[in-house]
Amino acid sequence: MSYKKQNRLRILFQKYLQNTCTVSELEEFWSLMNKVSEDDEVAEDIQAVWGRQNILEAKDTHPDWNALYRTIQAKAQEQESSKEIFSISKGVIQRRWLAAASVILLIGLGIGAYTWMKPSKQLPPIAKATMPNDILAPTNSRAMITLADGSQVFLDSLNNGAVATQGNVQLVKLANGQIAYNPTSQITDHRSPITYNTLTNPRGSKVIDMKLSDGTHIWLNAGSSITYPVAFAGNERKVTLSGEGYFEVAHDASKPFHVEVEKMDVQVLGTHFNVNAYQDEEEIKTTLIQGSVKIVSGKNSKTIKPGEQASVMHGKASEIKIAPADVEEAIAWKNGFFHFNKSDLQEVMRQLSRWYNVEVEYQGDIPKREFGGEIQRNLKLSQVLILLAKSSVNFKIEGNKLIVMP
Repeated sequence: MSYKKQNRLRILFQKYLQNTCTVSELEEFWSLMNKVSEDDEVAEDIQAVWGRQNILEAKDTHPDWNALYRTIQAKAQEQESSKEIFSISKGVIQRRWLAAASVILLIGLGIGAYTWMKPSKQLPPIAKATMPNDILAPTNSRAMITLADGSQVFLDSLNNGAVATQGNVQLVKLANGQIAYNPTSQITDHRSPITYNTLTNPRGSKVIDMKLSDGTHIWLNAGSSITYPVAFAGNERKVTLSGEGYFEVAHDASKPFHVEVEKMDVQVLGTHFNVNAYQDEEEIKTTLIQGSVKIVSGKNSKTIKPGEQASVMHGKASEIKIAPADVEEAIAWKNGFFHFNKSDLQEVMRQLSRWYNVEVEYQGDIPKREFGGEIQRNLKLSQVLILLAKSSVNFKIEGNKLIVMP
C-alpha cells in the first residue's frame, strides 16, 4: 500500500475509533482495510489497538454501514470513562487506546533516515514527577479586543450578543464563539476618519474566529495580534498582523485587501491564505490556498499561485523566495493539529511553547532530530511529550517551564 493510502488509513482509523466517521468515510475505511498488507507500517499501528486476529476478521468484509455506525457509537460510550492514552511502567511507554490518544501519526527522524515510532519500542523513561505538573491544552479564550476609545473587552467574559457599537458598526459575539463586526447601515462618507480595533490572542489561548465588517473571515492563532479598521472606508482595506493568521478575504475589486507584516505587504482582492509571522521564526511565510496573492517586500514583488509559499527574512525588506507549499502543515493549527514536516526539535518546541504557554529550556547536548506527522492539539502537554520522547529526547515539566534533555 502506498504511503499516501497508509496515511489516509491512519486518519480514518482514528476517526473510526473516535466515532467521528461519516458513513462514506466508514466505507472508505473498510475498503482500505481490505487492501492493507502485514508488511505495511500502518498494520502495526492498527494491530497495537485491535490485535492481529481482529484485523484478519475485519478484512474481506463489507458490513452494514448503519449497523456498524450504531456499534461504534455504543463502543464510544463504553470507553468514555477511560481517557488515559498511555501507561508508564518501568520506563516503557505503551499505547493503550488510540481513541483517546487522538494521534494520527508521528514519525521521529534520525539524521538522514526515518524511524517510525512503534508501540512496542523500548523508550527512554519520563520521570513520574512530570505528570502531576501536567499542562492542559487551551480550552478557553484569553483573547482581548482593544476598542477605538482605548477600552478593553475580554472575550471569555462576554455573553452572546452585542458587545459594543462603534459608529455604524456593531461588535457582537455569536453563539458559536465567533466575533463579528456587523454594519448597521451602509458606509457612505468615505472622508470619515478610520477607527481601529486590535484583537490580541495571547499564548495559551484558543484559536479566535472573527469576521470583519466587509465579510472577511480571519482565524488568529495563539501568540498573535491583529489591528484592523472597524469599518473599511476609502479605496483599500488594510490590516496589520503579528504572529499567525488565516484569511478568507471577501472579494471586492474596488478595494484591494492588504495584510501588513513588518516590512512586507500581502496584497489580494479575494482569496484564502495563511501568514506565519512569529518573531521567533526566521522567516515570514505566506501560503496561498486559493486565488492569487502579490507579495511586496521593499522594491521586490512577486505573485504566488495556489499551493505555493512565499518567504521573506524577518526584520528587513529582502528577497522574496517562492517554493511549493505543504498546505496541510501551513493550516494545520486552524484545523486543530500540530503538523510537522521534517521539523527540527526547536521548531516543534516553539509551537508547543505558544500553544501551552510554557518557557522552553534546553539542558545538555540535545541530539539533532527531525519530526514529521500530525498530533491533535487538544492533548495534554505530557501526552505530546511522550510521543516526542520516542526519538531519544527526554522532557520534564517544572511549573511553567518545559525542560528538554538528551
